[in-house]
Amino acid sequence: MCEQAYAIEAEWNEAARRWVASSSEIPGFKVEAESYDALLKEIKQQVPQLLESNLGVRGPGEVRVLVTTTREESVPLAA
Repeated sequence: MCEQAYAIEAEWNEAARRWVASSSEIPGFKVEAESYDALLKEIKQQVPQLLESNLGVRGPGEVRVLVTTTREESVPLAA
């Protein structure tokens, strides 16, 4: 198992109604999905492929990812 954790930043895009994720540590990585669960699925599919093709990182084993999310919501105040 690789000890390095690759940082991924995910943000909810209200206008597009989609999660958008990118990483400055994984060249070419950018995924979008309609739900957070779908986003995680895309991350799990894309990360190994991009690590191998762009950075030469291959298995066997696993790689850790640290997904940091941002989603802004409006909350009504108590009357």
